[in-house]
Amino acid sequence: MQLELHVRTLGYETCVLTVSENDFAEIVFKQLENKYGIPSAQQRVLYEGYDGYTADLQRGRRLKEFKLAPQVRFILAKVLPAKPKMVAPDLSSEWQPSRRRAKAGKDV
Repeated sequence: MQLELHVRTLGYETCVLTVSENDFAEIVFKQLENKYGIPSAQQRVLYEGYDGYTADLQRGRRLKEFKLAPQVRFILAKVLPAKPKMVAPDLSSEWQPSRRRAKAGKDV
């Protein structure tokens, strides 16, 4: 059975993909890569399931396994590469107590 998937980008562009319910999710990712030039590894495709919750389209599964609601809309988002975490320098060996606080009996 053929499915028409309405996919909206975060830029509010909409496209319609025609796929089979027996196709794997990778087909959707590949078609979106061809259409928008976003590598499939950087794509995140969201859809609303029957229960009303938003879920990710998972690779390695057939589209019929998702039990998509009729007229479901998909949202395409680009996953940004992770930034390396900033590591604070270890200053513990250089730490010295404040001289003002080191004086006993003096208020600062």
